Amino acid sequence: MAKWTQATIDKWLKNKPKDKARQVYQQDNLRATVYKSGNLTWFFYRKGVSDLKLGTYPAISLKQARAMVLKNMSDEFTGENPDGQLTFKEYCNSAKFLREKNKNRKSNEASMKSLNNLICPVIGHIRMDKITLEDINKFKFEYKAKNSSVNRLLNEIRAVLTHAYQNKAIKHNIQIENLKTDSTPDKRYLQESEINALRQASRERINLGVVEPIENLSKKQYLKVGHLPLIIDIALFCGCRLGEILQITYADIKTWDETKDNSWKINLRAEITKSGNTRDVLLPEWLKDRLAKWWFDNLTEQELEEVRHDRATKKRPRLHHDKKLFPYKSIQTAFEKARDRAELDRDISFHS
Repeated sequence: MAKWTQATIDKWLKNKPKDKARQVYQQDNLRATVYKSGNLTWFFYRKGVSDLKLGTYPAISLKQARAMVLKNMSDEFTGENPDGQLTFKEYCNSAKFLREKNKNRKSNEASMKSLNNLICPVIGHIRMDKITLEDINKFKFEYKAKNSSVNRLLNEIRAVLTHAYQNKAIKHNIQIENLKTDSTPDKRYLQESEINALRQASRERINLGVVEPIENLSKKQYLKVGHLPLIIDIALFCGCRLGEILQITYADIKTWDETKDNSWKINLRAEITKSGNTRDVLLPEWLKDRLAKWWFDNLTEQELEEVRHDRATKKRPRLHHDKKLFPYKSIQTAFEKARDRAELDRDISFHS
């Protein structure tokens, strides 16, 4: 193949491609890409990895392009990686980075959007081997977003720099510190309309597309779903955690003044509270009555007979009072279904 000359370049540009986007010419490790627009770009060809962009003609002449190829080949021979000359944007969009990142990261599409749309407009122009901690800190402290959002972007920058370091494109991996964040989650308070909607939804069941109140169900069916409205009401009106509610026994329902009608409380024993301390919570009389009925309804025929005898013969009957009111490990699915039926936001949890 004849050695390229200025006349060769003039010929390429005169006969620029018309039926395709570009025409690629190569001589040794120098590639010239002529585009339909008439622009010419020089590349350093490296087998097995992406080409390294050297610049455009006429800003970079043929002679200069050849010299740059020789310099890059020399750098490779002496251990210098020409990928370090890529800008941050060029590197994170290089074939090698994309190929390995695509394989190792599940959220690749969202990650690349963050890199190209949020990070590259700020530091994308800086060469990989020239990026400093000062550049990263400038991005970190000047980017207008919550600290937690900035930290997520810093993770994306770390991924690029770590990849570059492992592939010897940069000699030192920059240690980036995250911004401090408040680990306390935002509190979600329910509005009265949301409370009413949730209570209503927990008292309904959809059967063959028809909504019906759970009170209309057979006793067997009611005992399968009747626990949810009671558990929700204990949380709403007594302020108990779910883990505490699922450990409550009928014996934990007590009165603090037998001379008064509405003087009921739930005694949360130390072994079931998160703090490990015993505490009492007030229990509305209407809810106490419903819990008493629920306890009775869940007694077996034999237990019911024993309880009746116990109450007829003893002043302070206690038989079977140690049975848990709600013998469940979790109500997550039932709660979420009720929340969805109430058309409430997904950020509303049982803890809310």
